[in-house]
Amino acid sequence: MSTQKDVIDVWDKDLGDIIVDRDKIKMFSSRYRGSVRMASGLFYSNNEYEEWRNTVLNKKLP
Repeated sequence: MSTQKDVIDVWDKDLGDIIVDRDKIKMFSSRYRGSVRMASGLFYSNNEYEEWRNTVLNKKLP
């Protein structure tokens, strides 16, 4: 039987950063049963997102 302490330990565990790699997702997309966006390649990888983010942040506001 789990106790309240066990649940808190699981919730507070650091799982690290999630790295989105376009090549790995393409390789496993035939087995993936989750998001249609991810399976069809309609997402940003970490590098693509950072590039897009920097472009948006560097634009001058009117």
